[in-house]
Amino acid sequence: MYYMLYNSQFDGSRCVAVVTGIDRRSENPKTGPLVHVWFLSADHRPNTYEDYGICGDCPWSGDRGCYVRLSTCCTIWDRWARGGYTDISGILPEHTRQYVRYGAYGDPGSMHLTSWEQLHAALAPRAWTGYTHAWAEPRCRYLRQYLMASTTRRDDPIARADGWNTFMVVRTDKDAEKSIKVWKDYGTIDRCKADVYGLTCRKCMLCCGAGRRMTARTRTVVMVAHGRMAKRMVIA
Repeated sequence: MYYMLYNSQFDGSRCVAVVTGIDRRSENPKTGPLVHVWFLSADHRPNTYEDYGICGDCPWSGDRGCYVRLSTCCTIWDRWARGGYTDISGILPEHTRQYVRYGAYGDPGSMHLTSWEQLHAALAPRAWTGYTHAWAEPRCRYLRQYLMASTTRRDDPIARADGWNTFMVVRTDKDAEKSIKVWKDYGTIDRCKADVYGLTCRKCMLCCGAGRRMTARTRTVVMVAHGRMAKRMVIA
């Protein structure tokens, strides 16, 4: 329904954040009825894999295991390219204060601070979820209060030591339980409620960053890789 153009802080390329799910509820069975924000290249259709500007160094970008269906991204991109969305500066008051998912595709870390603040202020979400693979980059540290660092078992302790709440993806249930036993003394660590209880993101909304009040004790949510490309995901 809405879009916002910005320049990527990964490579300076033109990008567009597209907001969907306001006028028509998402049918995603895992997330539930959230408003979705898609970070897309403004100059390249998603199926070209010209995605560094919006994905950065994500280990799953391109055909390396990303679970997002590019056909959906292409449908959204095509509608935006035809002028089917409204600039976010014209967002209606009744379309704010929603439950939002940042990064249905692409990395919110592709935004400079000023662009992020503009987007977040326009949506004024009641609650949100979101993740970034760019947590190790100093220019993305402003996102700690909003997003989870997307990690693996190898780099999760590094992100938590830097004050991030983390979302760690592992291959198997055994890996998840092992991680909980090993790291439970270093912070709060839980299985993703979707894995354990079948709870949707909309009903949980736990993956919302560290908040404005940073604490010494961080939180990690552990999820077993899922989706049609889970076996191809690069997981340390």
